[in-house]
Order: sequence, then C-alpha cells, then structure tokens
Amino acid sequence: MYDGKQKAQRSSNVLSILAFLICLSAILLSFFRITYHIFSHSDGYLEIPEDDFFYYFITAKHILHEGISTFDGRTLTNGYHPLWMLVVILVEELSCGSETVFFLFYAIICSLSSFITYRLTVSIMHKAFAYSWIIHCSTIVTSLMSTWIIFSGMEVTLTIPLYLLLILKVQEFSDGVLTKKHVFVFGFLASLVILSRLDAIIDISFFTTYLFISSRGSIRQKLKLLPYLFIAGSLLLLYFASNYVLFGSFATISAQAKQLKSTGGIGFSVLGELRSSRNSFISVWIFPPAVILHTIFKTVFGHCKRLLLMLTLLVPFIHLIIFRTFSDWYLFAWYTYAFHIGNGIALASILFLISRKIPRRFTSSLGYISVLAVSLIILVPVFKRTVEETVKWNPHPGSIYAHARKIKAFTDSHPGIYAMGDRAGLTAYITHKSMVQIEGIMADRRMIKHIAAEDNLCEVLKEYNVDYVIFSTYTPMPQNNCTYSIEVPFEMQSGVKSKKMKGSFSEKPVFYYESPNDPRMPVVIYTYIFKISYVIGHVAPEV
Repeated sequence: MYDGKQKAQRSSNVLSILAFLICLSAILLSFFRITYHIFSHSDGYLEIPEDDFFYYFITAKHILHEGISTFDGRTLTNGYHPLWMLVVILVEELSCGSETVFFLFYAIICSLSSFITYRLTVSIMHKAFAYSWIIHCSTIVTSLMSTWIIFSGMEVTLTIPLYLLLILKVQEFSDGVLTKKHVFVFGFLASLVILSRLDAIIDISFFTTYLFISSRGSIRQKLKLLPYLFIAGSLLLLYFASNYVLFGSFATISAQAKQLKSTGGIGFSVLGELRSSRNSFISVWIFPPAVILHTIFKTVFGHCKRLLLMLTLLVPFIHLIIFRTFSDWYLFAWYTYAFHIGNGIALASILFLISRKIPRRFTSSLGYISVLAVSLIILVPVFKRTVEETVKWNPHPGSIYAHARKIKAFTDSHPGIYAMGDRAGLTAYITHKSMVQIEGIMADRRMIKHIAAEDNLCEVLKEYNVDYVIFSTYTPMPQNNCTYSIEVPFEMQSGVKSKKMKGSFSEKPVFYYESPNDPRMPVVIYTYIFKISYVIGHVAPEV
C-alpha cells in the first residue's frame, strides 16, 4: 500500500513538472516572438499584437503627452477598457518614448500574465478534481489557449488572470460562512475584472449571486454584507461616474458602436459562430462535454462544487447569447477569454468519467498519454507559428502590417486628415497620420449618432474635416457608371444587422492597391484612398 502511494506521488510529481515545462515552453515561445524582432532590429513585433491594440497605444500617447483622451488627436473618446489603458500609459511612461523598450515591457507583462494564469489554473483544478493527471491535462489546455490570446495585446492580458483569481476566491469563500473580509476581497476583485473588461459585468453578476446563495448563513446575515460589496466596488462606481461627466455616457463609445442593430433578436446562430474557422478551438472542447456534464457532476461531485463548475462552464455561453442579442458584430478571439477555463473543466470532467471505467493499474499510463497528446495538439501549432513569425518572418501581402507599409508611401507625400474604419489601428501608427475612426470604435457620440441615423458618409467626412478616406475591403468596391459605393462599418466586421453609413464617390481613387494572392492568406485585400471634395470655404490639399 505504501509503495503504491509512493508510486502515485512520484507519478504526480513527474506530471506536474511535465505540465509546468510545457506551459513554460509556450510562454517562452510567445516571448521569443517579440524579443527576436527587438534584438534583430526589425519592427516585425508590430505584427504580433491585434490591430485594436494600437487604439490603446496611440490613445495612451495622447493622454500621457497631451492630456487628451483621443485616438485621432482631435476627437474626444473613451472607446477602451480603463484598466488596460492605465497599464499601457504606465508602460509608455517607463519606456520614455522608446518603441523597442515599450514592446520589451509589453512582452514581459504578457509573460507574467501567462505564468500567473498557469499557476491560478493549477490551484482551481486542484480544488475541483482529485487525480493529478486530470488536473495537469486540463491545466495545459486552459493555460496554453490563454497564453495565445494574452499576447494579442488586448485587455484580456489582465482580465484572464483576474477572472481566474476571482473563481479561486469563490471556491474558497463558498464553502463556509461569508465574512466582511470575504465580501470586500470578492467585491474588489470583481471590480478589477470589470474595469479590465467592462462586459465581464455579465459574468460577475452570476458569480456574485452564486457566492451569496451557496454560502452558509441566513438571508438577513447576507444582506448586512451587501454594503461592503458596494464599498469594495467603489472604484467601479467612480469610473462610471467620471465616464458620464467627461463623455456624457456611462457606456464606452466602442460598446455603443457595436450595439447599433437595425433589428432585434440574436444576429446569427451562436453555435454556428463558435464553429467558424477563427473560433473552432472552442467547439472542440465545449460541445461534447456540454451534453453530458450535468450527469457527470450529478454523480461525481458535491452539490456546491457541481454548481460552481457548471456555472464556470455555462456563463460564457450566457454571456455570448446576451452579446449576440444586442450586437451583430463579429466575435473576435479575445472576446472568448471566459471559455478557456471552461475548456479545461470540460476536458477534466470527460477524463474523470473515462478514468472511472479503466482499471487503476492503467490510470498512470493514461495520464502520461493524455498530457502528452493534449500538449502536442496545442503546442506544435504554437511552435510552428513562432518559427514563421521569427526566423522565417516574411509578412504576407494581405497583412495589416504590409498594407500599412504600402499606404505609408502615399500618406508621406499627401499631408492631411485621414479617415478609416477596419485596420485603422496599426495603419495610423505606422503612417503617423491623424486617423478618424469611422466605425465609431474610437470616435465620439457625434459619430455614434451619425451611424445610428445611417447618415451619408461623405457628409460625415466633411463634418470631421477629413481630407482623405481609406477603405480596405475583402471584395472590390461596387461600381456603377464610374461611381464607387461603400458602407461603413463593413458587413464582414459588423454583421448584416448593424446600422451603416453609406457613401458614393464619383471620382476615381487617388490610390489603389490589390494585395497579391498568398497561400498564407487566401483572401485578397482591396485598398482604396479617396480624396474628399469639400464644400465652399475649405480646399483640400492637391494630389
């Protein structure tokens, strides 16, 4: 018996070290993707963050150096999540204006976030499951998937570890009687999660309800603790109040822009969206477990533990349905942060069910096979992409980076104010031009009203004193008698049910670029730049 326990402990230690090394490898590979370019004096690291990251980066520079929250240098905006913006501002201050130093700090922050995510996932899984190999297998899934989107440079760099820490605290606090300290810690963490990504308030509301229902004590005792929850969340209340005073609305401009639907109801099938090519990694783990998890939890886990695990798995779906009810915009990868812990729990539950049907003498071998299989499935593509983005780096012509470099040749010789929708972030950063964001994401309430009213795009551009407007589309712009027609935001981004501004241009574009075919990106990008014809009293610069 003693030898059996020693063998099991030794096996557990080996698996723990193996899981740690695998997760650490993914973090180091992601770190290398950025630092390789920094130390080889290449600006290829600009391709690694998402385009939307540069909305933060450019706006942070304006806030820090000019004291104005603006993306285009002229229009006041709050189209960002505040906690991540604060971090970007601090990093920009520490980097003293050096781009390479900034991105080195960026790589370090993302690496720390990924490592903390790994450690928190291990702790959560230890509290939820008994078998070491199941814990480490599910940890690898959550950690590696999270690492990839953490390095996207979006606000989820903070949201993911904070979200996991909140779940860990719910696990601890829900076992006994709630105290003032418990409520204050939970409330403070919850406010940080929401400040890191404002739509997380949907998820937090469910966990808050669960915490108060599952903990011991009378209803009267719990109600007395509510004031401490509000005190702990005072930072959140302060943010919303200041938002209203400075920008005239509690919600961010980006949130308002993405909720301009012309019709009600869910825009399209939620399941169909999760099966889309960019989000297929979710459905691989979520859908099979979702069918049988209720039965598994009912027979294996205690009541409170079962409810929390079910809640952790189902809340992302509820969040997605609510999001789809109010918005028809595309579901970008960083929106799916809450699914990653669910992926791990779903896989762990399935493995737990399988392990009960296998003789104990085979469980150790099954553990090694499972950990290695999951690691190879996820880590091999990460390694392949790292090689492609470092030693073999050659930006494909349809990438936002290549597209921005191509446009810069035109913008350098044509001064003025530019406007752009999709791809405006990195393009504005590389061209160093004032770029009015005409999708409304980083604009002002005036732009939101124009989109909501589906106003004429050309008139809106004139109102913002735009000299040139840039359109990058996945299909050629429709022409009728030499007149080019366009809708903004583009349907591929905003969906068919979102309201759009329409415009027509009777003159030929002053710049046109069609990206060549490339097997790495089968979609061709068509880029047009039009010069805006102004009303009397304003003369556009000569081409």
